[in-house]
Amino acid sequence: MNPSIFDEDGGRPCIDCPEYVSLDAADKLERIWAKILDYEYPELPTDWLHSRADRITTDSVPDRERVNMIFDRVSDERPPNFPRMLHEYGSIARVAFVPAQPLGSHAFTGFYGEGNELGIIRVTFCAPMDGAKLGLRVPFAFAAKFLRDGIHSSNILTCEQQGVEGAERDPSMFSVFKHVLHTSATIPQPADRFFSLAQNQTGTLSVADNTWFWKNGSIVEKPVTPLIIHYFPNDALNTKEEYDEDFRLELLEIPEGSVLYTAYTEVDDEGDSTICICHETDEGGIPCSTWDSLNERCNLVELGSLVLRSRFVHSDYGDNGILFKHYRGKYNRIPSWTFHRGV
Repeated sequence: MNPSIFDEDGGRPCIDCPEYVSLDAADKLERIWAKILDYEYPELPTDWLHSRADRITTDSVPDRERVNMIFDRVSDERPPNFPRMLHEYGSIARVAFVPAQPLGSHAFTGFYGEGNELGIIRVTFCAPMDGAKLGLRVPFAFAAKFLRDGIHSSNILTCEQQGVEGAERDPSMFSVFKHVLHTSATIPQPADRFFSLAQNQTGTLSVADNTWFWKNGSIVEKPVTPLIIHYFPNDALNTKEEYDEDFRLELLEIPEGSVLYTAYTEVDDEGDSTICICHETDEGGIPCSTWDSLNERCNLVELGSLVLRSRFVHSDYGDNGILFKHYRGKYNRIPSWTFHRGV
């Protein structure tokens, strides 16, 4: 499906339209969530990309336009006929970002400074690979979207750093909540070819937009932005010795009100944002990414926690209708498109 097909029967308020953007955040969330529930799957789809003859490959995405869409489109909805290239099936839920206490304990602004109760999170695999065939565990990811009054949404994109411990196919490691996720991660071939069409730094995504605006839609006068954010999972959610490889079955058991992840960033001795490097390579430094290395070698500051506000849902619209906008790593100031309120 795609958004045009989702709306064929009519009668549903639009999402990819100026009227939606001008709404208060609470009204936007209700509109999106209603559409997610309208298109819950009667049965979970299992035709993963790696198992399909017509699966998407780098050869089938030859032009920059298709890859650049996820960076350039300013909408909460995907365009028609635009299947996901990596994160095809997921579990989606309502979520809040509860800021670290006391407020003002760090200098970061916008979303990270005040929090936001009005969001959604979509948990997925980070790559469309056949883990069983390759003898590896497929890495995890999540994307989150937080609504703001009268302007475009705030988006968070994460992925697990590939090649760290826990990559073996151990059923105890199939739990989503045993793995740290990051806003920047090394992307291996051939997936890095997708992102190289859109930006030079294939594993780096900016989080600056989340610090440029308050949730009421006003502009932050002096934004302070983290360079990288690490989402530490709530270990209390790991209650079993073995987990199903299909994480969607496991997430149904997570109770509303649970803390899912706690967000941390790195600062230097002066409190300024930095990236803590654990390994040097010919291509440059590799940021620390494991529980142990981040805690032992980096000066971490807590930003807040993602808290579950509904059950997890499996929805065709959640998988194929919602767009989680990506931000290029080069952004360090507000781009001109962000000033177009209501469009």
